[in-house]
Amino acid sequence: MSWVSLDKTRKEYKKKVEEDEQLLAQVISRLMRNKKILKQAEERAAKKAICLANTLRDGGDDVDAQESMNCPAADALVGFSPMMWETLGSLDALASPANPGDAPVFSSS
Repeated sequence: MSWVSLDKTRKEYKKKVEEDEQLLAQVISRLMRNKKILKQAEERAAKKAICLANTLRDGGDDVDAQESMNCPAADALVGFSPMMWETLGSLDALASPANPGDAPVFSSS
């Protein structure tokens, strides 16, 4: 394999990695936005259920609806796993040397 071929391969795959990182950033951004919207919608749905139950009770119906308890397992899908944060941190480390003045691409806080 020639040096030219090695340089071409390195440049080609560096470009592919950069494109994949951009795509990953877009997907993660969309995922976080959608999870936030879903969480808000679920909170509104729970409030609506309580309101409807109160209305039915006021009308004399026997309704057993109560506000759901905070359950850590229910919130498990809202955030990322530690492994995902580690991966995002690695992407930050990769992005930092190229743009030292820029803020991190991803942050766990």
